[in-house]
Amino acid sequence: MDKHNKYILYLVMVLTIIVLTIGIRALLKNKSVAFSDAYIFRQEFMSYNDKIDEFDSEYLDVVIDIDNPVKYISSDEAVNLLSKESGVILFGSATNDSCRYLINPLIEVAKEKGETIYYLDLTDEMPTYQIKNGEIIKDIEGSMAYQELVNILNDYLNVFTLMDNEGIVYKSSDKKIEIPMVVAFHKGKITYVYKDINMETEENTLKSVFATLIRSKEINEECAQNGC
Repeated sequence: MDKHNKYILYLVMVLTIIVLTIGIRALLKNKSVAFSDAYIFRQEFMSYNDKIDEFDSEYLDVVIDIDNPVKYISSDEAVNLLSKESGVILFGSATNDSCRYLINPLIEVAKEKGETIYYLDLTDEMPTYQIKNGEIIKDIEGSMAYQELVNILNDYLNVFTLMDNEGIVYKSSDKKIEIPMVVAFHKGKITYVYKDINMETEENTLKSVFATLIRSKEINEECAQNGC
């Protein structure tokens, strides 16, 4: 093989390696995005767009950025975070329209502040109740971690209620975690809780609330570092 052909072969090999490297990096990047919490969260919420709920009403449509700062956590992780760490947890559900309504204002403020939103859907861990013989009865117990969360958040929770077909409201002695609920916390201290979401609240008002919520956590972090 003459010098010219060797040079061409060498050039082809180098170009092949470069193309393969770029392709592998792109594949790994796309795989990382596809399996990231941000991507999964986006897909979960947007999968209900144009869908009908159990009451034959359309879910509120949402469009969520792929670079949202959401991180999924388990109920056990939530207990640990609330007890020892600092952050913001959204107790929510993709099928809850109030949660769908607040999610983009919360994401926008969190991105501006560089804050992670820890996300927990407790739907499958909550206890269930029924009305029997004029009393409200718990028929399925919640998970142990759920009950720990109720104990931690007790001062901010309402009791569980049920209404029968005649409009009579029955109250349980048990408290419940409402969905959606946004909680800011620092080292075992709850610094701000936002719940009872009104879907008529303007977006800018929601942003202001979430900025205050995150700031409450930051103030406690600063106090811990510098003293107050």
